[in-house]
Amino acid sequence: MVGSKCFLSLLAVGTAASLVGCYGIPSFPPYKAPRHYVWDRQTFDYRPPINTWAEYPEMAESLRRDVEQEERKTATTNQTNTEDIVVTILERAGYRCVSRKEPSGCKTCQVCTNVEPGYANVEEPQIDMRQQAMGTITTTVYVGPGSDVRALTYWKRPPVQLKKSP
Repeated sequence: MVGSKCFLSLLAVGTAASLVGCYGIPSFPPYKAPRHYVWDRQTFDYRPPINTWAEYPEMAESLRRDVEQEERKTATTNQTNTEDIVVTILERAGYRCVSRKEPSGCKTCQVCTNVEPGYANVEEPQIDMRQQAMGTITTTVYVGPGSDVRALTYWKRPPVQLKKSP
């Protein structure tokens, strides 16, 4: 019994250690997975709401922290601008980034987008456990000027179907 507890403890420590990604950036920050939409049992709806753009401040804050960490590391080796660091982090996570024209005068401003499948919560009425995949979650990040980062998500999917009373 003691041996199995020791093994499980070592397994947990090893797993936790393996979750640290390159450059000390955690493997699962908010920009590495689609946003988690929470099913509200009282209102029978999702938070944030589906089929509308919603701010994603947790992701923007996580990116800012990771950028600051990268800037500290690269401060002595090269002069990389903040926008390039954000884009590099997002592209590593699978985002597609392109230059954007606004605001004028910002030559390094970009918009980065990622699309992932959305999954309905099993508590949502009318959901078949075998068909949880539902629609797509688009995450868009506006990068620049400077350290300005704005993240939004949009879960495009059919409306929630509530059970009808007999």
